[in-house]
Amino acid sequence: MLRANLLVHADYRGYADPTVQLDGDDRTFGLLSHLAVTRLLEADRKSGDINGCRGDAAAVFAAIPPERLAMPAGYREKTLSECSAAR
Repeated sequence: MLRANLLVHADYRGYADPTVQLDGDDRTFGLLSHLAVTRLLEADRKSGDINGCRGDAAAVFAAIPPERLAMPAGYREKTLSECSAAR
């Protein structure tokens, strides 16, 4: 259900478009989606679905690029490290 809500039903229109200016509220809502997806990635990893974890992370990064939210430079790599089998 979480995957469907975050990656299928949600409409992240404009986040990935660098010509669309984001305000503070836009960034806050984008950050909330990134926070929620960390739970999905954790569930993927715990169930052994490493490829699904990486795919879910890639999908949210494509829909809401972290750099558009002024997230730290290493955020993407840190999040992807959650999808390692050796965790």
